[in-house]
Amino acid sequence: MTKLAQTLKIKIPAIPEGLKAMKKLSSDGYKVTATAIYTPIQAYLAAKAGADVFVSGNAIFSSDDRKGTIEKFKKIAEENYCK
Repeated sequence: MTKLAQTLKIKIPAIPEGLKAMKKLSSDGYKVTATAIYTPIQAYLAAKAGADVFVSGNAIFSSDDRKGTIEKFKKIAEENYCK
């Protein structure tokens, strides 16, 4: 793996095509940030595809229960070893 691959963090939207790319890139050793996450299931799928981090601001800020939504995402991250 090159030095660039070790330091590069790639942002990919959590859509079907993006999940495929996350899986490939994470298996090649790249750090992946999953973006455009609107639901807990998207966070779960991104974590399973190898995302190190997921960005879910819209899901949180549009939720009626922000604290509960954050807890759901946190649990998904912890259970799937997201950093």
